[in-house]
Amino acid sequence: AWMGIIATSGEFNSTGPTELSSWSATFPDAPCPQEPIEVMLTFDDGPDGRDDPDLPGNRTQKVLDVLADNDVLNDPDKGIDKMEATFFIQTHSPDQRGNTVHGKELLRRMHIAGHRIEIHTGSADADHEPHAERGFQPDNMTEIAPYDVDGDNIADGENRLESDLIQAKLFVDNLPEDIPTPQWVRPPNGWTWHGSDPEPIPNKVKDTYVRANLYLGPIHSNGYPHGKNWTIDSGDSVPLTPAGVIQQLQTQIELKIGAPNNHKKLVILFHDMNPFTVAGSNLNDYIVAIDEKLRSLNKAPSYVTLPDPPFPEAIQD
Repeated sequence: AWMGIIATSGEFNSTGPTELSSWSATFPDAPCPQEPIEVMLTFDDGPDGRDDPDLPGNRTQKVLDVLADNDVLNDPDKGIDKMEATFFIQTHSPDQRGNTVHGKELLRRMHIAGHRIEIHTGSADADHEPHAERGFQPDNMTEIAPYDVDGDNIADGENRLESDLIQAKLFVDNLPEDIPTPQWVRPPNGWTWHGSDPEPIPNKVKDTYVRANLYLGPIHSNGYPHGKNWTIDSGDSVPLTPAGVIQQLQTQIELKIGAPNNHKKLVILFHDMNPFTVAGSNLNDYIVAIDEKLRSLNKAPSYVTLPDPPFPEAIQD
């Protein structure tokens, strides 16, 4: 009954100590329970419809492989048995994305693995074409003409973008695997406008999303009212070294989940078409860095897809 008590002086009899001049208790501190946090890994720009996914070199397939087998999943102490992600795809890009034999096979594999498929672009005219430039801009981008909100320039842009987005949704609907109809849209670069656009342009782009029954989001960052729909940009699309990406991820995680932000959900941006993202063990190492940083901050991460819209709670940067 006296375990944990060290008597430095005194006598013990059958009923206990008769004298105890000093003692110390050596009970271990009870660990604080880790707070759950949802991590939503998202990948833009694919799928890599150029190459056979069964051969080495297909970038999207490498992402799928890492999501299915990585050092976080393989560590039984972490208690993670599945890692799901969301892919914002280009359906008809001329650079061979979704609308190829290999692209369709990759989308099938995404769905079977439990990942979510949403819309990035539907344009067949250019790869990664910003939505605000899909007919809203004059052909000569060096001469930005005045915009007439009620004029043909705006109307043509709305019609072309709406057609692109509806075409993209129908493309996914017509795939043989009964993939759910996309509900989210993330425009290229995360923006609904171009840097020199006046205010009516992003509003018209967002109106077009509404007509196409697509939700923009789920992030609406302070200071960026027209886009940037993620919590953390991994930096994998800019010329950072792998160590630089890890540093950016961990710095941003600490910023977002600490006061005053206190995020309970993180939406992290990656790019499956970036060769450096999938080179060597890079993506595995990024996932490990995310997980380790969160656990060091007493968080218990789960890796899930975006939910159905609208997003259940507001997230602000």
